[in-house]
Amino acid sequence: MSELLLSQAEHLPATTDSLPESAGIEREFYNMLMQAPAAILVLYGPQYVVEFANDLYFSITGRTPQELLQKPVFEVVTVASAQFFQDILDRVRSSGQPFKLNEHKTFIKRSDGTETIWLNVVYQPLKALNGAVERIMVLVTDVTEDVFNRQKQEAEEILLRKTKEQLELSISIGHIGVWHWDVKADVLTWSKEQLALYGIRPGEFGGHIKDFHRFVLPEDLHLLKGTAQNERQAGGDYEYQFRIKRTDGEVRWIQGRSRSFYNSNGEVEYRTGVNIDITEQKEAERSLQQSEERFRSTFDNAAVGIAHVSPDGSWLDVNERLCAIVGYTKEELLSSTFQRITHPDDLNDDLRLLQEVLAGERESYTLEKRYIHRSGSVVWINLTVSLVRHDDGMPKYFISVVEDIGERKRAEEKILESEERLSLVIEAASLGLWDYDIRTGVAAISEHTRRFYNLPKDEPFTFERFLASIHPADRDWVAERNRRVLFEHDSPTSYFAEYRVIRNDGAIRWMRSTGKVLLNENGERYRFTGAIMDVTDEILSTQAIQESEARYRKLASTLEGLVAERTTELQQSQAFLQSVLDTTQNGITTYSPIRNRQGEIVDFRISFINNMVSKDLGMLPVDITGRSVSEVFPQAFENGAFGYLIHFIETGEGGQREIVHKEQNDELYFHLSLARMDEGVTVTVRNITEQKRAAQQLEELNRQLQEINAELQRSNEDLQQFAHVASHDLKEPIRKVRTFGSRLEEEYAAMLPERGKLYLQKMLFSAERMFGLIDGVLNYSTINSLESSFEKVALNELIGHIESDLEVVLQKSSARINKENLPEVHGSPVLLNQLFYNLLTNALKFSKAGVPPLINIGVKQVLGKVVKAVSSAEKEKTFIQISICDNGIGFRPEHAEKIFKTFTRLNSRDRYEGTGLGLALCKKIVERHHGYIYATGSEGEGACFYVLLPV
Repeated sequence: MSELLLSQAEHLPATTDSLPESAGIEREFYNMLMQAPAAILVLYGPQYVVEFANDLYFSITGRTPQELLQKPVFEVVTVASAQFFQDILDRVRSSGQPFKLNEHKTFIKRSDGTETIWLNVVYQPLKALNGAVERIMVLVTDVTEDVFNRQKQEAEEILLRKTKEQLELSISIGHIGVWHWDVKADVLTWSKEQLALYGIRPGEFGGHIKDFHRFVLPEDLHLLKGTAQNERQAGGDYEYQFRIKRTDGEVRWIQGRSRSFYNSNGEVEYRTGVNIDITEQKEAERSLQQSEERFRSTFDNAAVGIAHVSPDGSWLDVNERLCAIVGYTKEELLSSTFQRITHPDDLNDDLRLLQEVLAGERESYTLEKRYIHRSGSVVWINLTVSLVRHDDGMPKYFISVVEDIGERKRAEEKILESEERLSLVIEAASLGLWDYDIRTGVAAISEHTRRFYNLPKDEPFTFERFLASIHPADRDWVAERNRRVLFEHDSPTSYFAEYRVIRNDGAIRWMRSTGKVLLNENGERYRFTGAIMDVTDEILSTQAIQESEARYRKLASTLEGLVAERTTELQQSQAFLQSVLDTTQNGITTYSPIRNRQGEIVDFRISFINNMVSKDLGMLPVDITGRSVSEVFPQAFENGAFGYLIHFIETGEGGQREIVHKEQNDELYFHLSLARMDEGVTVTVRNITEQKRAAQQLEELNRQLQEINAELQRSNEDLQQFAHVASHDLKEPIRKVRTFGSRLEEEYAAMLPERGKLYLQKMLFSAERMFGLIDGVLNYSTINSLESSFEKVALNELIGHIESDLEVVLQKSSARINKENLPEVHGSPVLLNQLFYNLLTNALKFSKAGVPPLINIGVKQVLGKVVKAVSSAEKEKTFIQISICDNGIGFRPEHAEKIFKTFTRLNSRDRYEGTGLGLALCKKIVERHHGYIYATGSEGEGACFYVLLPV
């Protein structure tokens, strides 16, 4: 073709108009190129001048003949990869070999934008008679549609593969069994999920329809017959439900869905379908019906008022308790609204909260409000309201719980009156009050107490702050007296002390403090409360009288003795003062002002320093005294101390200051106490850096502790709520299994083979154990939330009740319980009954086969230090130790602590039933009573459990 093109197209014109009539071959060849199915471009010479282009090329590129023909191609065709095409053309021209590009992606500029197309391009050299390449013919085929179709097909194949994988995954996760039955050949194929539904291992299924029918309960076989006819009537898939009996004897409900496929004669050729286990759904339907019955019983017999209220306030349903609270009959309330019986002063608050619930701003609310009783009297109630919504989110009705709190309100009014009278007495007597929490170390104080100590309103009053305010001369003995009354259990609980305090403003005041330590039910000191009174005037008056008497006695002595005595006193006083100044840990310096001619203070001269200042500066007093502040303390001009001195001398204000001294990368805090000395000032400097840092650390620790406590509280509340909800929801299906299992045993036991009876017994046993396990988890998780009050509990009587409860078990096992005379203890009757009931049933359960159980219960008082299990902080406490020893199977000593952990079992369930929560619950109950429990034992020789309760 290239030779023909070369011979025919050496002077190929742009159009047929320029061809002579005699040029038949050239015209024929020209027409062939113009009508070719590929776009053709002929380039001539080394400049690649466009010599020819057919209509298809113009169509693809969007160019006109005038724009292209007889022009170098790279002048009129601009592409981003021009150099790439230049190299291809040069290589074809120099080598004389054709070059191909397959599915080359390129971009064509159109009037409406840029279009992306894919092209197959062939660069064919056209040679002259001498063999030299004069022209290059470029054949371009648009394969964009082919590329798009292939990419679409690849994407569809990927999507199909993913869809198949997702379908297989859904079938596996959803436990959906798939089957296929070749009707004529009677070949039934089951998926692995289908085999699992029926409890069959791969390879065990026979593969025929009769093998399937063996699993279907006889009374349900009729549900499967005629499914093909039902499918025809349904016009497609047919759904049905039936029961099967698995290979393990378990009966399950199955939801089936199938479809038949027919041959040309209208006969069923094969059928396919799916099976889904809906046993839980069936049980849930029955549980729902019974749950509704229980709800109605709870609603009608609740100890509080319960009502369903429409969004407009109309009563929809009420129980008898609510009728009793408000005095109306049920019929009267159902024809009325809650607005009608609500006290007018409370109605707006109630309606506002109701609207917030309707708007979704809150889930529920609790409100103390008043109803108007049918008799006209006022009834105080505590109202809790939540909203039930339809599936579409629209309000359905409110659930209102109404508790009569009239008695509590009357008690609160009496307490309020008593507190008001007490406040008047305290105010009249100018008493300050405090209430100190020994466990947290934080005190709550009254306004009078704050005024006594001159404390800012927001400053916390801790024990450390209290001691810091005590006069140094009184601080040690006051600290010791407070330590004894707070922490020594054998010290008196009453408190009295008179001491001096130094207020924030520097004033010294005498305080008289009286108080009492409060004990909790375990005899531990947890609060220290009392009153404080400023008795400065009284003390100073007494001292003045005493000093006056002393002066009169001195005047009675001779003048010479008085002078000698006074001289000695002055010498001793001076020596004492010098000793104090030299030994104090505070720096003391006296400054005299240096003024300019205008009388302004420009510097200070140091007239006295004590040893502490000399030591800090590393200089002798003689080298410092007489020098100026600017020479010795140049930093005083930077940290503000110089300005403080001037302000104090000129105004007398600011006698107490705190300054910060920056030293390298550290900050030091100092407290300055300023006192006038003639024209000068004496400054006492105390380094309070450690106190400041300790206070900052304490504040951060308190903040962290509050966050931890808040998070722990939320976690405990969430855990308890979860335990209640989870245990209730879990019990319902288990209760149904027990109920219908028992009915099956009672009504159909004769119809079951021995293997079926065995399976039924295992099912009932497992359900019973699961029910006990849920109860155990609930009891264990909610033990701390029980609002059980502590009182005196007679253990002899309590053990007697337990023996009565266990009478049948004791007689059946020929067990014997020997107990000593047990004391009364302080605790919760309910929890202690659970504790000893668990321990005694534990001893009976783990008895030796063929040996009558013997249980000995003993008691004695012990000191905490003789019991290893008691913590070091309580070693000096006295405990009542109750021992419960048996002659059972015992346990290895290394398991003595493990047995008190939740869900811990040392023996198999086949031999000894149980949940693994009994002893864990015992430990939690004992800890609730601030006691201890531990066990000893030997395998095959019995075990002893010791319960220690505080005296």
